[in-house]
Amino acid sequence: MKLGVLLALLATPLAAQAVQDRLEGRVPVEAIPTVDSLARVAAQEGLPSERIVTALPRPPRAAAVHAVADLVAHHFDPDSGAGLIIEAIHQGLHGERLLDVSTAALAELQRGHTHAEALALVRQELPNVPPAPKPSRATVVRARRPPGQQPP
Repeated sequence: MKLGVLLALLATPLAAQAVQDRLEGRVPVEAIPTVDSLARVAAQEGLPSERIVTALPRPPRAAAVHAVADLVAHHFDPDSGAGLIIEAIHQGLHGERLLDVSTAALAELQRGHTHAEALALVRQELPNVPPAPKPSRATVVRARRPPGQQPP
């Protein structure tokens, strides 16, 4: 028990140092603490954030992280989800189109495919993944908040 605690205490500063070292030269110096903090939180949550940072050397990365988070929230393997989004990036997709990739994977899952099959089917469609369907105007106009809920 004591050995495990000792190893954990020693590994934490080394892991943090490794993240910061990998950021130097890729991220502006003033942004390193922020990106480092985001990477730590994502690592605690099990999100493969560093793979996204490596795949997108320049901002914006929000859509890529959001797409991976959507997949993880629907029980896709984090590394497999990140791999799909990174492959989409390499094929020229960016911004909202990355969210279309995650939406397409979720649609395949809803059609009855397994998580692995859904990722494989979407990977075959890259870079021609169809855009997510937009809600009809009638749906948006008639949208109502449930009773008792106040806007933020």
